[in-house]
This record gives sequence, C-alpha cells and structure tokens, in this order.
Amino acid sequence: MRHYRIGPFELRGTRLILAGSAKQVAIGPKVVETLAALIESGADVAAKEAMLDRIWPTAPAGETNLAQNVCVLRRLFREHGAGDAIETLPGVGYRLTLPAQALGAPRQPRFVGVLRLWPPAVAALIAILCIYPIAASLRSRDVEPTAKTAQIERLYALGRYYWNLRTSSSVLRSVKYFAEVIEREPESPLGYAGLADAYATIGDYCYETHRPKIYFARAAAYARQALLRDPAFAPAHATLGFLFLHDQRPDDAIAELRRSLTLDPAYAPAHEWYGIALALRGRHDAARSELTLASQLAPLSVASAAWLARIADRDGRFADARSYARDVREMTGSFGWGRTPRDHETWAAVEASAAAAIAP
Repeated sequence: MRHYRIGPFELRGTRLILAGSAKQVAIGPKVVETLAALIESGADVAAKEAMLDRIWPTAPAGETNLAQNVCVLRRLFREHGAGDAIETLPGVGYRLTLPAQALGAPRQPRFVGVLRLWPPAVAALIAILCIYPIAASLRSRDVEPTAKTAQIERLYALGRYYWNLRTSSSVLRSVKYFAEVIEREPESPLGYAGLADAYATIGDYCYETHRPKIYFARAAAYARQALLRDPAFAPAHATLGFLFLHDQRPDDAIAELRRSLTLDPAYAPAHEWYGIALALRGRHDAARSELTLASQLAPLSVASAAWLARIADRDGRFADARSYARDVREMTGSFGWGRTPRDHETWAAVEASAAAAIAP
C-alpha cells in the first residue's frame, strides 16, 4: 500500500489526507493517481504519455484531463502554503518540485520479536494472553462503526469533489455518491445535505430541465431531511440560505447563511453563498473577503473562483481576473460549462474575466 509524505499532505493508498490528521482531502481518485505518478517519478520528469496510460488505462483521455488534474493539485498545494509544487515541461510532462518521503508500515512491537527467542510453550501462552484481548476488542461494537464511518466520509468527500466542479456531468455524478451515503447510513445528515446541494445546483444551472423550481423544491426537502437528523447541521442551513437567495428573500438568505457560519465557521459553501449575497447587494469588498475565504477552504470550488474573477473584473483588477479565470479554465477545461445558460451569473463571470485578460 502506497504511503508517502509530501509537503502538507500524506498519500495513503487511494486517499490524500492532511498530514498529522485524519481529515481526507476531497479530490477524485484520478487526481490522487496523478499525484502518485508524480511522486513515483521522483526527480525525473513524468512523461504525459506514460501518465495518461497509467491514470486512464482502459478509457480514452486527453491532455486536457491530465492538465485539469495537475491544476487541482497545484491549487491544493498553493492553498496549503506549499507554493508551486509542480513544474510543467512544455510538450514533455510534469515534475514535482517538493521532495516526497516514503513512509513504511508501522514498526513491529519489540515484544513480538522477543517471543521468537523464548521456548515455544511460553511463547504460545504469552501470545494467547496478548492476542485474546485484541480479538475481543475487534468483536466489540467500536470497530465496525469506525470503519463504516470512514467509508461514509470517503463517499461524501468524493461527492463534494464532483459537486464542486459544478459541471452537468460532475454534479450528476455527485448525486450517486450522496445517494450511496444515504443508503449506507440513512440516519446521517451527510447524504441528505449533499443531495440538497446537488439538486440546488441542477436547478440553479438549469441542468437536465427547464423547470428549475422542481429541483429547488427537491433540494429544500433534502435539506430539511438533514436538519431532522441534526438541527445544527451547518451545510443544510447553508443550502436553505442559498434557496432563499434564489427565491428573492435576501434577508432570510443572509440569516440562514449566518446561522450556518455560526455553527461551522469553516464551511466553505456558506462563505461562498454569503459572498454572492453580499456581491448582489453591491458590497464588493465584503463579498471578496467571503469568497476568498471560501476559495481557501475549498480550493477546488469553481464557483468561488468564477465569482472572484467577476468581482475583480468589475473592480478593474485585471491581473486578478486573469488569474481566477485561468483557474476556472484549467479546472473545467473551458470557460462555458455544458448546458449552463449564457445569461447565467457564473457563466457571465468567467466570460467577463476572459475578456479582461486581453484588456489593456
């Protein structure tokens, strides 16, 4: 099983976690495999062709897919203080600029080795005395829920990763992960809150329908299901705030979003939607602060970067607009997304920043 330490992260098999914690970073498996390919190339260049063959062995993929994965990793390292961790060699490939440390399996307890030196009967007796409590604890109720919780959190994190991309296909993919969370743990608020955000996005971007109210209603129902399971669950309050914003109830929206941030000051979507609410009221400085914090908390949020691009363009900060527009383009592969209407706020934000990129 792969286990590496690189900068502020640890790569453990198919999971990327923050070093020194059990917090898993919400990125997709292909992005994790991209990082693994870079790490295992060491100081050498990871050739594009070799990476494509490794990451997508049975499915067709182009350099755009690889570039998107690299962009996601760059943002993660940058947002966690590691600077530019990946070097691009045009036409050749990529190379890590941070050293990676291979971490071995946990060291064997010293007494296990001592057992080999003792007479077999004594060793067997001590082994029984040591192993029996361990076996009994494995049968206790504490172990299975821990493993189950880890699996649920992993599914939820993957759902959030795909939801953050906000494309039609990625949001629909997130629905599958959130639905599986509900299937595995129907009493957890996680899956319901995830589905609430997914359906709110489908309605917001008019994906799959020209009747977004249907999806907004479905989002509200799932948010309330999450609050039935945990009345203090911040993500569900944030979703209701976002829905109030769409329903032209700005005061109710801001109240719910502030409630969400009181319950969880580190919840990125609440900062994002609160920033949008402030931007719609013309409070650009406060909006920029909220959206910047949202982007720092969730580096993979396309919407946060797009709104930051829009605000920077409106304020005449063209260099910042170009930077945010570049992030959006690298994460999504283009400025426009799927079937998002051309008059949609987020689409307009990216288009405006693209125009700013060529402004004098």
